[in-house]
Amino acid sequence: MERLQQILFFKEMGFSLKEIQKNLGHTDFYCKRALEVYLDILLQRKNAWKISSTQ
Repeated sequence: MERLQQILFFKEMGFSLKEIQKNLGHTDFYCKRALEVYLDILLQRKNAWKISSTQ
């Protein structure tokens, strides 16, 4: 179940299944990189929300 959750988490962040499969064994690096990407996505959404709420 844990592996499925990881796959779904990374898929939601925009990683391809091929990327997930390739890097799932390298959890330390991959998780760190995935969290960095996820943070960027959240910041972009936050900025987009700020812009749309001020118009």
